[in-house]
Amino acid sequence: MSSEERRRTIAIGIASGKGGVGKTTLSVNLAVALSKLGSKVLLFDGDMGLANAQIALNCTLDCDASPADSEARYFSTLEERIVPTNYGISLLPGTSGTAALANLGREQTVKLIRNFSGLAGHFDYLVVDAAAGISQSVITFLEACDIRIIVGTNEPASITDAYGLFKSLCQANVTDGLYFLPNKCSSREEAKLLTDKMHNVVRHFLGVGIGQVGAISFDSFVNQTWKKCSPMVSCAPQAQVAIEIMRAAETIAGLQVSGKSAGTVRFFEE
Repeated sequence: MSSEERRRTIAIGIASGKGGVGKTTLSVNLAVALSKLGSKVLLFDGDMGLANAQIALNCTLDCDASPADSEARYFSTLEERIVPTNYGISLLPGTSGTAALANLGREQTVKLIRNFSGLAGHFDYLVVDAAAGISQSVITFLEACDIRIIVGTNEPASITDAYGLFKSLCQANVTDGLYFLPNKCSSREEAKLLTDKMHNVVRHFLGVGIGQVGAISFDSFVNQTWKKCSPMVSCAPQAQVAIEIMRAAETIAGLQVSGKSAGTVRFFEE
């Protein structure tokens, strides 16, 4: 198959300035939701030091590899690390307790991103669950994506850190394909106020616009889905949160992407 005939894989980066805002839960569920819409999806757990997406998908991983072997595998053939799931998506897991991978610099992160070229044409979407914070690897992963979704809640620390992540992206000249997704909202009114606040602050201080792909309600059952090792959109598809995530996936699937790289690196470029 020629490069012109290959399907164009759209990379979606999901990140948060602060941990604990539901980023991985949304990453997993959005990936499954996109699959339910008929797309072939690869979820990449980009938290290379404390990965846990495999828990939400009830996947058993090889834990026998040494840290050196784990590191080497990510810089060889990624296809060998991909594991199937019971939810219609494939998972490229991160690692847990591998310090060398948890602290990747830009050069190593770019090398890892370029390794995805071997998977070109295999998927419709790549969902990147980035680590929390503004580390060099997080910014580089997001730079290499087409769509960048920052998740936040209506808490002062989350709002501040989400803005800090937008600021870091702008400083890296990543100013398009930016979206904010409010999570754990108690009402539509709270979701709108939080979204408007983030949009206004980013536009005023950074001079860029950010889009919206939806809003997600608070539901205590979400925590139970982790114990069940089953995504919300699969185990409780009629729940309000599951419906909202499906709507967000539909919105994302309808987005037009420029096809131009924001920087010097991009997923699936050869």
